[in-house]
Amino acid sequence: MKVYGVALLVLLTACASEFDGYFARLVELEGGLANHRGEGVSKYGLSEHANPAVAGRIAYLSKSQIKAIYKRRYYDKLRLAKLPRGLRFLVFDTAVHHGPKRAIRLLQRAVKVSQDGVLGRKTLRAVRAKDPSVIARALLVNRSLIYARSYKFKSFGKGWMNRIFKTSQWTYNDLAEK
Repeated sequence: MKVYGVALLVLLTACASEFDGYFARLVELEGGLANHRGEGVSKYGLSEHANPAVAGRIAYLSKSQIKAIYKRRYYDKLRLAKLPRGLRFLVFDTAVHHGPKRAIRLLQRAVKVSQDGVLGRKTLRAVRAKDPSVIARALLVNRSLIYARSYKFKSFGKGWMNRIFKTSQWTYNDLAEK
């Protein structure tokens, strides 16, 4: 029983520190406080538009409070720790930038299962049956197409493409580490 408890503690600590690394990457991509016309206020990428529960307060939230929201609302809620390690940050970043349900739908499209936006047993089974680098490539291509087709591409396209490039570097490095 003691061994099981220790193993669980080690696993939880590893997951927490892994998420810390993912959050640091996200902060690097997103920067700090921003206020884009028509988009509202965002801080470290957490936007009022996507998170109405903290609308009007985002500017005052600490980095650790925002990190906790990302962990709870995106990483844990979507059960991303169940994905192969090399895909976790990619799907997390996709959820932050495109919304949680859309991120899972894009993953489901990549593994050719019905797109209900839920990371369930069928999706996880399909993910495990496919080469993660093939899944990553499909996700990155589909995100690039979403960006390229956006009417906001003229204003934000360069930043979005830089995001895709940086995210792909991290993803393929993660996949190589296994």
